[in-house]
Amino acid sequence: MKKNSWKRDFKEASNGIELIQKHMKVAIPLYSQEEYKFHAKIPASFISRINPEDPLDPLLLQVMDPLKDKVNLGIKDPLNEQAFSHQGLIQKYKSRALIVTTQACPIHCRYCFRQHFPYDKNIASKDHYSETVKLIASDINLKEVILSGGDPLSLSDNKLGQLINSIDRIKHINTIRVHTRFPIAIPSRINDSLINIFKSLRARLVIVIHCNHPNELNEEVKEVLLTLSRIHNLTLLNQSVLLKNINDSHDTLLALSHKLFNCGVLPYYLHLLDPVLGSEHFQVELNTIKILYKKLMGELPGYLLPRLVKEVPGESSKIPFELLDESILNDLYFKGSSTPSSAS
Repeated sequence: MKKNSWKRDFKEASNGIELIQKHMKVAIPLYSQEEYKFHAKIPASFISRINPEDPLDPLLLQVMDPLKDKVNLGIKDPLNEQAFSHQGLIQKYKSRALIVTTQACPIHCRYCFRQHFPYDKNIASKDHYSETVKLIASDINLKEVILSGGDPLSLSDNKLGQLINSIDRIKHINTIRVHTRFPIAIPSRINDSLINIFKSLRARLVIVIHCNHPNELNEEVKEVLLTLSRIHNLTLLNQSVLLKNINDSHDTLLALSHKLFNCGVLPYYLHLLDPVLGSEHFQVELNTIKILYKKLMGELPGYLLPRLVKEVPGESSKIPFELLDESILNDLYFKGSSTPSSAS
């Protein structure tokens, strides 16, 4: 693997709209780059997995907004993260804390719950990573540190290595978790230098990738995921978001779990959509969710069944779907949209 080939792909992803136009063989309505409030960013590797003859391809729909009159329901900070943020550290739970490492990400998904996040005020920038690490070192209740963003693998190997190693030296931190879309969006990011960083750690390493549809898992992605899965002391998990017209079918989610397992990845979470501003068209009706998940439970072994969860601001953990009460179920729907009778 070439050490820095991913950087070229990362830079070119900002020209995602032009790359999509060249790739597609059918006409698709597109916004201009200037019309996107959340800058369109789509890497060539991801685009290559889109069916060029399908304007409703499930990978295409994740990164391109439909050209329609958007209702723009929802809120900018659906998880109320700013209330828990200090010097780039978000701490909602007693035993674990999350570092907002960077604003940069290899791909901009249209349902991203941090697309309106004020990174300029809440990021652990290179100037005060050390201060953030000191906060972690001072809290002996913390057992796990989560690297998020943006995407922490957007950092250079040198910068990421320095940050991870500084956390690894804190004796009460037993687990370092990295949330990343890079193995899916730009698999060339998983180079030898990065793998050596992961191999050197004392703490247990958990890498949580983000894959929503089995078509995202081509042979190149499979190769890098299997490489990661073979690293001693590393656990490889996947989280997905349940999205209308993308993965809200039994066959798709069934195939996704089996294909992830063949890549050395265990399904972890299936998230209910966060009501972030402008993503209401991805919302799946509650009755559909209930039927879909019950069918999955009957066909998947427990280790391949992702936990269907909702993150509720102020709660001490993510809440399994079956434990959500009526008031929370109603709040799953964007303010101003109609709630199905099945939720009443």
